[in-house]
Amino acid sequence: MALALLAVLLSSPCWGREGLVLAPPKVGIYLGGHPTSGPYDDQLTQEAIDRFLEDTGRRPVWMYVSWNWDGDSPFPSEICRLIHANRMIPFVGVMPWSTRVQNRREPKVTLDAIARGLYDPQLARAARAARELGFPIMISFGPEADGGWFPWSGRFNGGSRCDLYGDPKVPDGPERFRDAFRRFVEVFRANGAVDVTWVLHLAERPGPDLPWNQAVHYYPGDVWVDWVGVSLYGRLGVNPVRSMEELLSRAVPRLLEVSKGGKPLAVLEWNVADGPGVDKPRWVEEAFAAFARWEGRGLKGVAWWDKAMRPDGTPSWLDLRSSPHSAQVYRRWALTDLFAPEPVFVPRGSF
Repeated sequence: MALALLAVLLSSPCWGREGLVLAPPKVGIYLGGHPTSGPYDDQLTQEAIDRFLEDTGRRPVWMYVSWNWDGDSPFPSEICRLIHANRMIPFVGVMPWSTRVQNRREPKVTLDAIARGLYDPQLARAARAARELGFPIMISFGPEADGGWFPWSGRFNGGSRCDLYGDPKVPDGPERFRDAFRRFVEVFRANGAVDVTWVLHLAERPGPDLPWNQAVHYYPGDVWVDWVGVSLYGRLGVNPVRSMEELLSRAVPRLLEVSKGGKPLAVLEWNVADGPGVDKPRWVEEAFAAFARWEGRGLKGVAWWDKAMRPDGTPSWLDLRSSPHSAQVYRRWALTDLFAPEPVFVPRGSF
């Protein structure tokens, strides 16, 4: 029924001009998913999808893949079609970099170049490819820009300075990101790619945690953003373990401040790395319970990040197969009525 309704909406010129976006569920939370998809998260296969569905026990509403965009990389249309064929919404994370190296400036695909329109022809070509898919997708531009480790972060694009770009009252680093995000959206819409749910994907905490680097400075505005989300990990590497309740208590108020509570919120990545002193099944159990408590306070989506290996080939200890008991806990919760069974699409501006 949902697919039939979507077909009718997409065939209507009136609805198509405005574009369809993913609406938050009226009851419950959407369950998303990030299966293992190669060292740089851009090589999703049917085998990986099947493995993820087997491990998690439920088909997610959306499934993620990275688009490592070097200024000319083609839009990942075939992977989007693969995800759609498996009855999920493709969620494309735009990674604007030519080097794929963290903690270093980007020498080519800079935020300034994007914002000034130097890549408009390439973006227009990608937008037409997205339009020709014929079904709605989700896109996040520059994930975790406030975190400080990616080359599109404010840290590498002007930082706290206010006198070299744009509005002298806004820090140049976040402002450049904001304008590049807007440019991306505007070029896509101008080329008919209107059935896109645009997502601002923030880091768990600012890096550095200084006034100039606060999330509100990165926010492109309600016209350009449909959802706001964040990455929340109980532990990465050898850091101390933190509960999901603690993470949400810090993150949700910050997300609500960004859009003044006007946008649905999502935990776009969540997990905890196995290791000494980590009771992963218990942590996963308590995380799901925390999601249930925060569902009434704006949280409308969560997506497990199931990545077995780091880009350098070393184990990350983040996949469910590293902890069979954790997988059992996940499957039990995934089948509860906390999670909305079907996505709902509405014309942009309807929520």
